Amino acid sequence: MGTLTAKRGGIHPRKDLLYWHGSEGFQAIRKERWKLFPIAEDAGLTDGKQGVALFDLFNDPGEKNNISHQHPERVRIMQALANERLKDITDNSIDLGAE
Repeated sequence: MGTLTAKRGGIHPRKDLLYWHGSEGFQAIRKERWKLFPIAEDAGLTDGKQGVALFDLFNDPGEKNNISHQHPERVRIMQALANERLKDITDNSIDLGAE
């Protein structure tokens, strides 16, 4: 609740966050200053390039400059973290209507 109300001094229980877009599902992961879109098109980039999109939100809060090619190790780390989080969700999901 402290995160939602911008309460100062509270410690956020998560160090990374997944981003979802309605029925389209998972789109991105954020950890610290970094945000990774495993599918660059999901970031709304119009440069026509395929692959992933990585942003440094500290220097580029508008998410305009894909710097994935400059930080391949960061991309690898963030993709692995996203895969881990998504596996946790899948492993712990409950079917609708199930008890």
